[in-house]
Amino acid sequence: MIQKTTILNTSDITGVLKVNCFHLYQKKKTKFTGFGSFIKVSTREVMFKYKKLRKRKFKSIVILLKYRYVKPDGSSIFFKKNTCILLKRRVIAVSKLVTGCCIYNLKRKKFLTSFVKVI
Repeated sequence: MIQKTTILNTSDITGVLKVNCFHLYQKKKTKFTGFGSFIKVSTREVMFKYKKLRKRKFKSIVILLKYRYVKPDGSSIFFKKNTCILLKRRVIAVSKLVTGCCIYNLKRKKFLTSFVKVI
């Protein structure tokens, strides 16, 4: 689960390596978010080429979690790290490529169709 002050990796090709979550977009007053939820992040680690991206704020969507996710059929899935994708607007991403894997729930929401390629 993602909460405030959680450090996440990015799984797109923007030059940002790590981000810090500081706001959760939710209707309910809960402290945690899950797969496919929108969060507000600030950059922490940036590649040396992309100095302009330091200390910027982005909206992002959570793709992978360390937390075990139990599907309705009883099977469970979990990953080794927390990752997200940076967004310009609600559904438009900053970069055109995504590296790594994505869960099936995001494919069903037609979010990944806005990308040129998923590597």
